[in-house]
Amino acid sequence: MPTLTVNYNQLSYAGTFVKPAFDLLGGKPPGGGLYDVFSPFGIGLHSISEEGAMNSPGSLAINIYLASLGSFKLKLDGVEWKVINFNDEVIPKFPDVLKAAADWLRSSVSNFSFKSHVFIYNGHCAMSESNSKEFLLSLGHKSPLILGEELGNGLIHNWFSDELGASIQFMLDRSTPVKNGLFVQFIIISDKDDVDYQVLSEKGYGILLEELKALGLDIEGEQEIK
Repeated sequence: MPTLTVNYNQLSYAGTFVKPAFDLLGGKPPGGGLYDVFSPFGIGLHSISEEGAMNSPGSLAINIYLASLGSFKLKLDGVEWKVINFNDEVIPKFPDVLKAAADWLRSSVSNFSFKSHVFIYNGHCAMSESNSKEFLLSLGHKSPLILGEELGNGLIHNWFSDELGASIQFMLDRSTPVKNGLFVQFIIISDKDDVDYQVLSEKGYGILLEELKALGLDIEGEQEIK
């Protein structure tokens, strides 16, 4: 069975608010509040930066650099978090980062609620025992046009998970930066206000591994999120 080795990866999260969190404009500066939230993750004052202008509320944002745990951005209408080229050691801490931020928002903003949560994983992987052309051709997804040598076509699977209460999309295709490699994308979208980041991480990662194995692929360094 071919094994995937992740050469490049990225995990991003976007949490959109039901309504703008204007409470953050008054009282204790949001940057100070976020410093308290993320100080257990090793940040310092140098980790915090601000952008935007008060006469343009939509441009206001506070950025927190979390080193190996990525970067976090707070805006009046939502939060964003992204981590690039992470290793297995830091994966179990990801749910803690998001939960800490969500708990602080709920305690700092009156009548706060999330409208949606979107998680996107992208991975560019090298392959053992095969290559992208050989593997994708074996899937049998033919193009309706013959424009030259067939290099194989990717696939997209969509479904709704009752267990997670979220829609899921899985995509597999040729990788551009990794020669003869595969590109894997996995997206989870939840329209719930309150999600359990730990459960969503564990179950979501488990579904990704199951999907890959159902296609006849293993992934190097499988990591449990606990």
